[in-house]
Amino acid sequence: MKDTGVAPQLSTSGGANIHRFKSFRQRIDAIEINVARRIERDLDEPDEHGSYFAEAVSKWNELNCTKDYTEFLHRVRAYHQSLAQVLYHKDDIICILEDYLSLDHELALEPMLELVTTLARDLQDEVLPYYERLVRKIMPLIKSNTPEIVEAASNALAYLFKYLSKSLVDDLRPTFSLISPLLGVERQQSGVRRFAAESLSFLIRKLRGDALQKFVEHVIHALVECPTDQLAG
Repeated sequence: MKDTGVAPQLSTSGGANIHRFKSFRQRIDAIEINVARRIERDLDEPDEHGSYFAEAVSKWNELNCTKDYTEFLHRVRAYHQSLAQVLYHKDDIICILEDYLSLDHELALEPMLELVTTLARDLQDEVLPYYERLVRKIMPLIKSNTPEIVEAASNALAYLFKYLSKSLVDDLRPTFSLISPLLGVERQQSGVRRFAAESLSFLIRKLRGDALQKFVEHVIHALVECPTDQLAG
């Protein structure tokens, strides 16, 4: 779906024109990424053998009737009936998610981004072998021209960090290097840098001792190596 760059909102100033339009920049500036304070997603707690991934699939069954989501549902139907199935078929599920994260379709991308995070919530460390692949699929979406996709992708990255945090904080240097293009190692819009930094900050706050020292040294080295004109962005 092509974004027009503006979105209507109700005006509180009165007058005949009760709508005013927000620019793309205003819509981007209004996005907040804070998984530490944010209330958990609107999913039911799964039963003993259920999964958050299955709950999210069920939620989107009611909300998304697009051709892409219907095709996705057909492909994963046999893989998500229980947590055990999700675990056993995790490779198939992730490959399918990667296919749909590559689509240039707003209505298809939003459910896929949430499904990535619910899968990580279910499987925790079992997702680690696929972690870099998933992050690389999410990163380009944070640079989208559609604010809804920017927000969904930024939140997906933040929640992926949250659900894998116990393992990631052991050595945060690979994650920093992975998302460093978003942080300004490559020229980016300021909003992109902010979303990436806010997502990563959840993990940085958990660093202690040797892990923190190594991370700080790594960041300083990256700053020294990065051209200052790119950092200024």
